Amino acid sequence: MKNTGSGKTVRLVHTLLAFLIALFSGAGLLPPVRTRIVDYVAANYMHRELNMAYWTQQLFALAFLVFLLNLIVYLSVRSKRGRALALALSSDVKEKVLSLGADWKPLLIIFAIFSVGMISVIRADVFYGGADDLYRAMSGSRAWRNFYRYVSHFLSIFIHTSPKVFDIAPLTQILALIVMSVTALIIIRISTPHNDTPVFSPALYMAVVPVCLFPYFMENISYRYDAPYMALSVLFCVFPFLFMRRLLYFALVSLPCLFLMCLSYQAASGVYIVACAFCVFDMWTRNKIPLSRILYFTLTAIVCYALTLLIFFAIFNVQPVGNSYVDKNLNIAAFSSNAKAYLTQIWQDFGHSSIKLSLILLLPLFVFVSCLTSKRSRLSAALVSILLFFFAGLFSYGAFLVMGKPLLEPRSMFPFGIVVAFVCVRIASWLSAEKASGRRLRLVRGAARLLLFILSYSCLVFAFAYGNAHASQKKYTNFRLTLLLQDLSRVVKSGQDDIHVFVLSDIDYTLAVKNLERTYPVATRMIENMGGHAVIFYLEDYGFGVQAETDKYSDWSRDLENYDIVSDNLYHTIYARDNEYYILFKEPGLTLRE
Repeated sequence: MKNTGSGKTVRLVHTLLAFLIALFSGAGLLPPVRTRIVDYVAANYMHRELNMAYWTQQLFALAFLVFLLNLIVYLSVRSKRGRALALALSSDVKEKVLSLGADWKPLLIIFAIFSVGMISVIRADVFYGGADDLYRAMSGSRAWRNFYRYVSHFLSIFIHTSPKVFDIAPLTQILALIVMSVTALIIIRISTPHNDTPVFSPALYMAVVPVCLFPYFMENISYRYDAPYMALSVLFCVFPFLFMRRLLYFALVSLPCLFLMCLSYQAASGVYIVACAFCVFDMWTRNKIPLSRILYFTLTAIVCYALTLLIFFAIFNVQPVGNSYVDKNLNIAAFSSNAKAYLTQIWQDFGHSSIKLSLILLLPLFVFVSCLTSKRSRLSAALVSILLFFFAGLFSYGAFLVMGKPLLEPRSMFPFGIVVAFVCVRIASWLSAEKASGRRLRLVRGAARLLLFILSYSCLVFAFAYGNAHASQKKYTNFRLTLLLQDLSRVVKSGQDDIHVFVLSDIDYTLAVKNLERTYPVATRMIENMGGHAVIFYLEDYGFGVQAETDKYSDWSRDLENYDIVSDNLYHTIYARDNEYYILFKEPGLTLRE
């Protein structure tokens, strides 16, 4: 009786608490309440005006999520069926996580491979993104909230052990490598015919190199502050597929994982589509799973993906003050133009490199392996595998395919490397599954191993060249900016304040970067030649004056002839009038030797 009374008290307290949370979060959904809260905070705490539309929408999103989470927790605790489901799901999640931990030796090998590829990038010690790494190092501000990256925002408090962020590289990049190693292990698990007991081999280790060291993702991991959260977004997308044998568990894990992806780095949205496409293809080729179950699985994945993204876009639908380099407004009509731009950019980025050649040769090899391992007819297996390759390659762009202003920066195109990894892992799994029989098949297997080696080695070569080119550009940039500081310190009057500095051009690339660009045109899209914001932040970091109009390059329509040339040399020209200074970086004529 005593225990029964105590249980009733606990249930009563929980019901009362759930009711109060629902009441307050429900009130937060009302526009007048949100407006009053923002006005109160602005007047009493911030002591300045706030963007009303933006912050009331933030409060709406917070209230909605708290209300939804409160409802889920209440049903999981108070409902008998909910408790049973929650316990079973948590047990399954624990089992999957422990099984990944059991493969600590392969995980350590993968981490070692990824770490070797990052040596030159870490050694270059570059603040990547003048408006990103350098700004955060100087101010301690995150600026992730503007893009609703709340996972990045709050996790950084624990990683940096402070509400303010500071430079702790390469720790952040090491954390990113650990996360990507776990991601690679999951991709192996969900790609092999027996995903519980994959056969680890040298070919399989080579196959997962593109997960982290494919050129596009090298830009993501170059960020000293963003890297671990960008890596987490990829992990969130592939983790649900460990549960694909049970549709209900798969759906229940997919929904929160996809939402966490949206709150960490939305450019990873295509990874979930890629993983789903390859898993469906694997189920279809085995011909042991009923077609109805494959359709249910596909439909479940589509509903989870669409529902999560629609909710995210619905509750986070207000842009912060200022221009944004990406427009998150959906535009279905832009699909064809975005798809063309994306695929064209991929083709152009790799020039005549060994990576492009390997990718071209991978397609027929992937088709051959699919025909050989499929329980379907060879013709249908060949056609579907070709369709899969192009479908996954295109839809790896994710939500950007239907945005009015997509982002074609390498850091947003990295899911294409996940496509390459899935293809490679499937080929490597075939190599590990059975011994060769027949001279022709042995030759094909030898060619497959050679091709995997060339691709993985090429990714490593690019990673080393990319890091060393960064170091070269950093040295040259420091030289140019030192000259600029010397000239500015000479021409700016002592005691002059409220200085307005405009940067009209960027610093040129070094010969090392230009040389890498000849083989990999993507290099100059990934290596920064400092200008604009970055130059201003550099000047501020060295204590130079007060910069006001620093957001954009100056309008070239201004008549610079009315300004005095106060400094002119081989590397730059400085125009000045009163407290305005215009900096024009020159290209001193660096040319490649043939």
